[in-house]
Amino acid sequence: MSDSTATDLCRLLIRAPERSFEIAAPCDVPLSELIPTFVLYAEGDEGGDLDESGLEHDGWVLQPLGGEALDEEETISSLGLVHGETLYLRPRRDQLPPIHFDDLIDGVATGMAERPDRWRPTHTRLLLQALGLGGLLVGLAALVLSGTGGLVALVGAASAVLMLLAAWSSSRAMGDLPAATGFAGAAALYMAVAGAAVPVGEPGDALLAARLLAGSTAGAGAAVLGLAAVAGAVPFFTGLLVVQIFGVVGGLTLLLLPGATVPACAGLVGLLALLTGTFTPQLAFRFSGLRLPTLPSTPEQLQEDIDPYPARGVLDQAALADRYQTALFVSTGAVLAICLLVLASTEGWVPVTLCVVLSLVMLLQSRGLTSAWQRVAMVAPPCVGLAWLFLGSVWEAAPLWRLLGLLGLYALTACLAIVSWTLPGRRPLPHWGRAAEITQSVITVAVASLVLAQFGVFSALRAIGG
Repeated sequence: MSDSTATDLCRLLIRAPERSFEIAAPCDVPLSELIPTFVLYAEGDEGGDLDESGLEHDGWVLQPLGGEALDEEETISSLGLVHGETLYLRPRRDQLPPIHFDDLIDGVATGMAERPDRWRPTHTRLLLQALGLGGLLVGLAALVLSGTGGLVALVGAASAVLMLLAAWSSSRAMGDLPAATGFAGAAALYMAVAGAAVPVGEPGDALLAARLLAGSTAGAGAAVLGLAAVAGAVPFFTGLLVVQIFGVVGGLTLLLLPGATVPACAGLVGLLALLTGTFTPQLAFRFSGLRLPTLPSTPEQLQEDIDPYPARGVLDQAALADRYQTALFVSTGAVLAICLLVLASTEGWVPVTLCVVLSLVMLLQSRGLTSAWQRVAMVAPPCVGLAWLFLGSVWEAAPLWRLLGLLGLYALTACLAIVSWTLPGRRPLPHWGRAAEITQSVITVAVASLVLAQFGVFSALRAIGG
């Protein structure tokens, strides 16, 4: 047996009702597929038909002494089983009872040790690294509050270079990918602030566009250097680069397009980010290296690309695609959150309507996401934008309108509570999903029209027509 094969097997001692035996089981196969083999070995040459008798008590389970029955969907590796582990093959309805403790203190200590939130050395390392990253963010805020100019740009750029060196050493010397990624991400932020501090001039949209363009370009360059220094966490740097690219687009739009204003550019960038989120699954699929075979057009091509795909390679690429998708949704969600805050802070019916419509599209777009992080990334920005719009509206409203706004907010809270009790776990009818798709398409077209209205296209057309 080769070394690679031996490391993929785990020797277990199985104690069945009538006999005990040792068996080498594969570590990457779910227990639900191994238990029938264990039952067959437990019968032996003269044993009873345990497979048939298992129907009387809902089958067999594997159970460690004094512990709960093992999850049949897990593997030996995921359960942390080691060589020589003793497991009991028990009827599902007749499992071993838990062990009673003679010492109360021993029982309490055992219960505390089994807590899933028990503090571990890994948590200490993560806490210290998070505090260090928090210190860097505080320094970034101090740098932003220092204003602009050559000194601020020099300090920011020098700090970014030092953080890139720290990221390189953390990755290559210490092998700590999370710490290296944190240093590189902070370096991109510091470099963006340094780039934004370079342009000077009269306050206005032109200066804001120049600072946004310079900061985003410098941040994008630092993100690329951070990726080279870390040599890992590619999805994270992809999402960071996407944010910087949208910043460049916003700066160029505000600088070059005639009649462009900050709310108009925010609406355009929000529309582009929304479209990027629509195509995020396809982009993540491509970035991960997955490729679908081409459809055959001749009988001979039916015999091409018929080899099975390696299971481990497909699973690893699927996990990588999921990380890419999460990074893209988080980055586009962050961009959309900024755009919604800008639109919600602008007076006029067009930016307010655009803020509401963009929020509705994002909420509808999140309905098909299965990842919790991805859904939060798409739900949180519209909630923040609508909340900011509501607070801005009631701040300037009369007392009567404030009261009516509060009553509407209470009614919305009651509706959400009722839906939370009735909707989860239920499968909606297909026509509701189709209605949501049509509504999302119509509202997306409305977003494009509102963006054109923000740039004054319709006013210019009316002026041409007299």
